[in-house]
Amino acid sequence: MAMRSKRQTARSARHLYRLCVVGGTLDEGRVRSVVDAAVKSNRRGVTAMLKKFQRLIRLDRERHSALVESSAPLSDDARTDKKNNC
Repeated sequence: MAMRSKRQTARSARHLYRLCVVGGTLDEGRVRSVVDAAVKSNRRGVTAMLKKFQRLIRLDRERHSALVESSAPLSDDARTDKKNNC
């Protein structure tokens, strides 16, 4: 049997990632079902493809999260303004 190339593995991972994106956001339920189906398929190269798929998921989560750092604590007024705006 011929092995899958790195390019084909990456292409498959990107395709599965795009299947899991609904309305611009990642659907966790679809991710779980895609991973379950891939594991159950027991095909050659699935582990490499899932590694690349996991990397895409991790990058998506990092892209949609923010780390807020402040060098000084906010005053009470500023803190209440921020709470009220959210």
